[in-house]
Amino acid sequence: MDTRIENKDIVLKPDGNSDYVTDIEQAVQQVNLALKIPKASFIYDRKIGAFEEDYNIYKDEIEGDIEAMVNECLLNTNVYATVEYVNRNVNVITVGLLINDGINTEHTEVVFYG
Repeated sequence: MDTRIENKDIVLKPDGNSDYVTDIEQAVQQVNLALKIPKASFIYDRKIGAFEEDYNIYKDEIEGDIEAMVNECLLNTNVYATVEYVNRNVNVITVGLLINDGINTEHTEVVFYG
């Protein structure tokens, strides 16, 4: 069970306590955080993040790199990610991922802006 994070902030319930994500929703959030947060930049857990600060997400043939880095971040969980596609536009890359938590599979997209 993880704290729910939306729009770069912790989600609170009406009573002021943190909201939580579990199961496949938790897995999708873990993968999104792993891709969007540069490695070592999350103050509460320096292991979070898939990419070093100087990694070039716009280089060719990144599908394998993305899949390997995300799954490295998820090593101690029952979650794994598979890259479905990578779409490149001028300053935007959209990565489609299948997330599997051992029970369910869900699709998510992560968008990088350059």
